[in-house]
Amino acid sequence: IDTEATGLDPHTSDILELAIREFFYCPKTKKILSAGNSYSWLHQPKTILSERITELTGITNDMVYGKSIDWDIVNTIVDSADVIIAHNSKFDYDQISSYLIVPPIHCSLSLIDWDSRVLCDEIKRDQVSLCHNIGGFLYKAHRALNDANALLLLLVTTDTLHELLSPRITLSLKGYIPDNFFKDYLQPRRFKINHQTNVVSKEYPKTTNLDLIKRDILSNSFNYDPRIALEFSHEK
Repeated sequence: IDTEATGLDPHTSDILELAIREFFYCPKTKKILSAGNSYSWLHQPKTILSERITELTGITNDMVYGKSIDWDIVNTIVDSADVIIAHNSKFDYDQISSYLIVPPIHCSLSLIDWDSRVLCDEIKRDQVSLCHNIGGFLYKAHRALNDANALLLLLVTTDTLHELLSPRITLSLKGYIPDNFFKDYLQPRRFKINHQTNVVSKEYPKTTNLDLIKRDILSNSFNYDPRIALEFSHEK
């Protein structure tokens, strides 16, 4: 599922376009078998579209005039789905949840270990970059159905649906963690920090070799500050 909106803040922006691409997968192997039906709606927002949004998406005020999303159909599709996936799912969840009750959306950005698949840190983890550098294909982004189709193709070409749906385990770090090490190394790798406890953590598939992850973190931490002292823990 994918949405386009008039901005990034769901409290001040409005949904502009929504698309769904159904697919079928084997529950046992977690492999995608085939694509299903596709659905796409434009939606007239409460405000006039900015030139920036039109430039980014190609969607104009004339295109959305008088258009609306059939939320009854969306609700039927969502209710019948075994799994719902979006890249950076929080954005899509926040946009859609203003209109209906949304089940949890699996996030292909945070639940797949793209770090182990990219060749260098300069490669971004946004969907366009991943499709190009890992999936091996280009597409016209920022139209909802294009994005939904591209995400499905990315999951097929990288065979990562099993990882997305696998049981998770949380790796936590605490100790002396300088700001520059968190911002430059841990945060780009999707670690999150609890500012109340100062614990840094990230979810991984249960089958991940956490010892390799720990060794990599420790070896890189020394380059930032030899005084860094980390204590690792994990929980299912």
